Amino acid sequence: MRSCRLKVNALADAYRKTELPLKSQSTRDLHEHELDRYILPRWGNTYVDEVRILEVKKWLIAIAEANDFTAESVQKTKHVFSRLFSFGSENELIAANLNPVKACNIQGVGRKSKTKKIVVSPEIAWKIALSLPIMHRTLVLLAAGTGMRMSELLGLRWGDIDFAKKKIMLNQTWVAGSRTAKQKSPANLWWWASGPRNSCKNGIERRPMLLPMTGCSPPPSCGVHARSAAPSS
Repeated sequence: MRSCRLKVNALADAYRKTELPLKSQSTRDLHEHELDRYILPRWGNTYVDEVRILEVKKWLIAIAEANDFTAESVQKTKHVFSRLFSFGSENELIAANLNPVKACNIQGVGRKSKTKKIVVSPEIAWKIALSLPIMHRTLVLLAAGTGMRMSELLGLRWGDIDFAKKKIMLNQTWVAGSRTAKQKSPANLWWWASGPRNSCKNGIERRPMLLPMTGCSPPPSCGVHARSAAPSS
């Protein structure tokens, strides 16, 4: 077994050089921010086997109070720090199953979000979609029918859509004003269909999608579902 006498700084360097570049631009930005702003200033010079659960909890409580973090923000910071340890274990840089951050209970840490989620019926969601301009309506229906992220929707080009085979390839995303190529993966292939969900021969899930229409109601099998949304201010 390898010695776990590795500092968090060194573990973060290895993570940044090997795993982080494989993630999406938005994920890279989030992880870099959490590492540089919160994690490394406090834990960078600490040996990984000296990180203690109680100390992690005290630290998370302190930064939550200092920055008026919501519980969701605290969870993001914890997740990135925990991922460092998981990365180290998976790549035999530190002892297997060494992850004091994951074991840290942060229930009640951070304030409750003031934003309330609103859930509407599919019928109301459909009426809202039809009231939007055609471009926004297309984005809403694509998002509702496929579950694509906004960065994926904005990165689409006409060449990514094969109307004959009824499929969409996610070849790039739109982040921070520029397109970024996505890694080739079966998960980047989306289908639309008029029937219930089923599986393709290659194991990719067929995800129903309804293309924009005007003056009509969606059929029951269209796959359009209402999503939670924050109220407008």
